[in-house]
Amino acid sequence: MEIRFTNTNENQGVRDLWTYCFTDSQDYVDFYFKNKYNPEKTMVVEDGGRILSAIHLNQHRVKLGGKDLDTSYVVGVSTLAEARGMGFMADLMSRSLYQVGAMDQSFAILMPIDHRLYRTYGFETCYDILEIKLDIFDLKKFKLDGSFKRASKEDADDLVKVYSSAITAYNGSALRDQAYFTEFVEEMEIEGGYIYISYRDGQPTAYLAYTIDGGNFFVREVYYKDMKSYQSVLKFIFNHNTQCKTVTINTGVDDRLMDILDNPKDASFTIKPFMMARIVDIENFLRDLEIKTGQEGHSLNIEISDPVIRENNGIYSFDNNTGILRARKHGNAVTDLYGLAENTMLGDDGAVLERLVEDPPDIDISLTINELTSLLFAYRTIEDICFIKGIDVSDSLRAIFDFKKKTNYINEYV
Repeated sequence: MEIRFTNTNENQGVRDLWTYCFTDSQDYVDFYFKNKYNPEKTMVVEDGGRILSAIHLNQHRVKLGGKDLDTSYVVGVSTLAEARGMGFMADLMSRSLYQVGAMDQSFAILMPIDHRLYRTYGFETCYDILEIKLDIFDLKKFKLDGSFKRASKEDADDLVKVYSSAITAYNGSALRDQAYFTEFVEEMEIEGGYIYISYRDGQPTAYLAYTIDGGNFFVREVYYKDMKSYQSVLKFIFNHNTQCKTVTINTGVDDRLMDILDNPKDASFTIKPFMMARIVDIENFLRDLEIKTGQEGHSLNIEISDPVIRENNGIYSFDNNTGILRARKHGNAVTDLYGLAENTMLGDDGAVLERLVEDPPDIDISLTINELTSLLFAYRTIEDICFIKGIDVSDSLRAIFDFKKKTNYINEYV
């Protein structure tokens, strides 16, 4: 049994595994393996020439905390029936997360089929989605503003303009370019769906991607530049009232439809955990983000436990001495100008006499990698974490983690 990146001559085996484990149409499988699949970023368990398990590390760029960062989106987690229950996936997930770090990426994301399963691998919910269900006649009062056009691949630039404007409100979101939207148009067509763009004075102001099935108008995603363009989208949806009786909208948790409906009580607004994330390298993650704190000159020691990446386990010194949150693992060597570790003592001839051993510091709080991830993604506050853990929030914790909860929104499927 071997765990490794797959070879191009094994593409059919990976495809057969995907087809067995997932319910996607043949057309969609063709689309995925033509546009998204990358054998050089797909980890597999191979035994006797057969692909038994796979994890696809699809490459994305994410805006997080104002920084544009590369990350791996873990998809296609799959195992053949005869290989299940043998521990292959635990080993494969571990190796895959180490590979994420080897690609100099400090975190990974995934959309879980079961949150309990992925929490055991150190992932934690960091992104929610709002599901709105309502009668289509609840949208009757809204007015069209401008015109609508069905999007083609040639309209990718207009889709980018709308999307890029809309995501500025979020702390964590996926970055999309023209190539992404060119493929997205094709994907929606394969899925039997549509993308329409709203224009005002010749400029794109909103778009929605949707399908119609069994009398329900399902909005997979909707993005807009302002409320007037959003209300125009809602009227566009209402104009399908002879085809559809109900509407389901997937959108960000900051959506304002509840505020503008005449009778929101008759609609349902359900916040659902949607995407998970996990920090792969704690020190590099904080260097990547450069989280600004409102205070300076504070430090504390946090014990971190990680069930998968053993190098993350240990005691870290967190400080905001420069107004930027930093962490250093206790015992990690910090070198001086001569490249010598700070705990090294030299003799007169320059030979190393001994390495001074640091005493373990007092621990201010113990956190799992799951808790730390949700905290640093600004999905939860330190008050949230301590309340869940049933402990008091110390002044030093508040001084270090003094940033507020923010809205994250990612609506990527692969």
